[in-house]
Amino acid sequence: MLTNFRILVAQQTSQIMKENARQAKLAAKQSGKGFFGQWGAVIGSYSSQRYLQMLPQEILNETAGNYSILNNQIRSVRIKEDYDPEEGTSEVKLTLNTGSGKTELTYTQTSKKEIKRALQQTLGDMVR
Repeated sequence: MLTNFRILVAQQTSQIMKENARQAKLAAKQSGKGFFGQWGAVIGSYSSQRYLQMLPQEILNETAGNYSILNNQIRSVRIKEDYDPEEGTSEVKLTLNTGSGKTELTYTQTSKKEIKRALQQTLGDMVR
């Protein structure tokens, strides 16, 4: 998640993903959705959209592995997309170089273009 002052990094543990899926399925079931509606809710629970509803401190407190990087500490940004034609999947690797080292993040549910656009809004011309 990007803010005006920092980037929040939230790890997606299998436990968190299972709990999100369980809650999404239960909510869909309680709202009267059938099998396919519940299945769709579970698939939708794997996105990071829920973080948009959370305060930054809630995100950081979710797991011990969550952390933030101050925007003014970022010296360079590298974005690379790898596509596997056999699998039909792609992943985007984001490398943030700070004064204290490199942070590498991998995204499988978004495109290079989306990441680049979001980072440019926050970090400006540093993102090419």
